[in-house]
Amino acid sequence: MDKPLQKRIQALRVKCSYHDNGCDWKGELRELPVCPPPTQPHPTHLQAHVQECDYAVIECPKKCGDSYERRFHETHITEDCARRMVDCQYCKKEIKHEQLEEHYRACTNFPLDCPNGCSKIKYPREEVSHNYTIILTIAIPLRLKQYTP
Repeated sequence: MDKPLQKRIQALRVKCSYHDNGCDWKGELRELPVCPPPTQPHPTHLQAHVQECDYAVIECPKKCGDSYERRFHETHITEDCARRMVDCQYCKKEIKHEQLEEHYRACTNFPLDCPNGCSKIKYPREEVSHNYTIILTIAIPLRLKQYTP
């Protein structure tokens, strides 16, 4: 191939691998390796860009199974990731978001209705359990004793 044609071809503009996702990075064909060299001390401009491209699809580092564009990483980690840590709103214990419902079923501060239906106020689970035990072991036998001839 003649040198002028080779130079024109090498000067062709190329787009980022994530152009279809919205990235507008462009460079020249000459910046791309023809074939991967065994040892390449300096990455090409495109390789360097792709390593940091906001439109590159990455996997969640917390191994939740989600993939997303790098530009959404912060939102995913803080708001969407099932494995992000959140505080229980009742006991303030730090829990993985994916385990929050399970935690609520055992949380001692989770609000419950009185088992007797005696109030519209909700009580922490530990108080309901304790008070219900007192009602079953003390109050009900006392009431029954009052009505027994």
